[in-house]
Amino acid sequence: MDVEKHNLLTPTQVTFMLTGFTMGIGILGLPNSLVKDSYQDAWIAALLGAAYPLYIGILAIYVSSKYPKDTVLTLSKKLCGKFIGTILNIIFLTFFIFHTVVTIAGFNNIVRVYAVPFLTSSKVLAISLLAIAYTTYKGLKVVGKVSEIGSYFMLLVILTSLAALRKGSLQNLFPFFQASIVDILKSTKQSMFSYSGIEAIFLIYPFINDSKKLKRSILSFIGITALIYTYVTFISIYYLSVDAIPKGIWSFALVTESFVFPVINNFRFIFIFIWTIVALRLSANYYYGAVFVLNNLFQKLSEKKITLLLYPVTVFLSLMLTNETVRSKFIDLLIFKYTIFNALYISLISLLVYLKRNGKS
Repeated sequence: MDVEKHNLLTPTQVTFMLTGFTMGIGILGLPNSLVKDSYQDAWIAALLGAAYPLYIGILAIYVSSKYPKDTVLTLSKKLCGKFIGTILNIIFLTFFIFHTVVTIAGFNNIVRVYAVPFLTSSKVLAISLLAIAYTTYKGLKVVGKVSEIGSYFMLLVILTSLAALRKGSLQNLFPFFQASIVDILKSTKQSMFSYSGIEAIFLIYPFINDSKKLKRSILSFIGITALIYTYVTFISIYYLSVDAIPKGIWSFALVTESFVFPVINNFRFIFIFIWTIVALRLSANYYYGAVFVLNNLFQKLSEKKITLLLYPVTVFLSLMLTNETVRSKFIDLLIFKYTIFNALYISLISLLVYLKRNGKS
């Protein structure tokens, strides 16, 4: 896939695209997964989880400096051979399809509970994925702009939770360091999964219009994401307590309801509207990633044709996860495996790049 065929992204759009690959509806239940082991210290685990994107980011900066025009898909075939490289790329493809499906299914489950219970899942998913496919159909530049807009809306959701600072209790944060180091590390492993998506940088770095600013884009993304994840976990504990958090599925959604504005009778519908944009932006990024990899695998098919062909597949798969319990179990079953694979896959390519550039292979 030639870089010239795409409109290039600005460094800021690259940062927003990375947040668009990472932060979505999963942030609503992030405190739930972290307080299980580390209790009041869960916010520490949320911060330490940033070690994973930092590692991937450092590798991306190195590889892009050696092969600025080649994506990881091209490098895997060059360095591992066409057969093995293609197999690795196919597994990488399923990662993007997996995230597209679980994200849009989760969005469906939320809006049908909070906003449109009268609509069937098939209608919600068909319409939502049609919007996502259309965004992808318009190309990378449009996906980048949607990511930028969606990121501003997510920031708006985060800001509404500041109202909880007046209504929470410091007692909910004590005692500090109650959890052992082992328990905090268990939660840290869990929080690393929330940073999954940073791997997409290996697809988009050739399309930045100023490669010298790639490092800044990556580090900005890591700093912003780590700050938001830490804050979301902290404010949820402060407002709800570690005893109340496990009683709901989407604890941070309850925190945002602390925001009260006299003119607005029901903030929940505004929250759902904003979250619709956030969820669609996340799904659009992963949908585009899937199309991008498929185009690399089937170069005779255009991106536009692949975009259309992928639509019914994602609708069908998403319909299988309209039960939130089933969706959560499905995520728990695969997210660890995908994170391990992606880390090994990218580490392997980076190592081979190092060996090749230093004349050791």
